Amino acid sequence: MTSVRWLACLALLSVGCDQHPAAREVHGSVRVDGRAAEGVYVVLTEAVAAGAPPTASATARTDPDGAFKIRVSSDGPFAVTAFWPSVLLDDGSVVEGPDRFGGRYRDPIQPVTTFALPSGDEPATMEPINLSRR
Repeated sequence: MTSVRWLACLALLSVGCDQHPAAREVHGSVRVDGRAAEGVYVVLTEAVAAGAPPTASATARTDPDGAFKIRVSSDGPFAVTAFWPSVLLDDGSVVEGPDRFGGRYRDPIQPVTTFALPSGDEPATMEPINLSRR
């Protein structure tokens, strides 16, 4: 391939590379039955066309205060889901067990909430996510 053709191919490959926004941080918190919940996984799934399989875009786990930080590289909108694995001991090792919510908050087709990044470059804050074990 001549160098001109090679450069043309590289130019075509680079078209659109700057169309995706840089990764941004999203802050949020999770409360279960009114209390901060540690260890809840928050999953943001980018909205997809009808019939297309959803794919998780970003995942974070809450800290002891129920807070999480998650990085996303698109504006969304996102379906927000959650699961909270129980903690089990297996031969002295800590392992994650079944979802304490029984899968109730895991379906991106029926999300806990939705979220889209506001304009700007600053970190974004989600409304608190309130869940129940009942």
